[in-house]
Amino acid sequence: MTSFTYTTGVPNPPNDPSNDVPLMQTNTNSILSIIAVDHVGFNTPGPNPAGSGGQHLQITYNSENPPSVPADPIGITYTNAGVVSASHPQLFYQNSQGNFPLSALRAMGVFATIGGAAGAVTPSSAYNIASITASGGNPNNYTIVLKANTVSGNNIVVSTQASNDLSITYTFANPNLVITFSGLSVGAALSFLVFQI
Repeated sequence: MTSFTYTTGVPNPPNDPSNDVPLMQTNTNSILSIIAVDHVGFNTPGPNPAGSGGQHLQITYNSENPPSVPADPIGITYTNAGVVSASHPQLFYQNSQGNFPLSALRAMGVFATIGGAAGAVTPSSAYNIASITASGGNPNNYTIVLKANTVSGNNIVVSTQASNDLSITYTFANPNLVITFSGLSVGAALSFLVFQI
């Protein structure tokens, strides 16, 4: 991270203005530089749309800073230690009603079942998924391989939903989520979410 030099108390009325000019220039340049951190800076049209100066490009959290409970209508986003892996900060939102994890969703996918067939499955939507493969047979096991470092360890929560009432179970050994889908229905939509804090 960059350190920005800033001198308080300038201009100082008793001083000769020429003595304060170098300090004021340093202050002005520091303001220019600090605004450009994570923001569209001065005299910059911005990536989209033009004239978006001052808007966020990203948010960088310097450390874990859990707040006290704010009064309405204030809400605060912050990072704090994760539950499963305390060395990796997670993103939270705090308001007067409670504390809510924002980075708990680690992976998700939606795909159509291929009945009793075996082979690669192409999801219609996926996040942090390296591959999906069907083992074939009835029940058919769908092995979903998560991308590296998506989760820590094996303590996760999985939510599944199918477009019909067929039985769904799962097992997990990082990085492999195996969803067992009973029945030979072809084209049933199966969706899953993987959570970890």
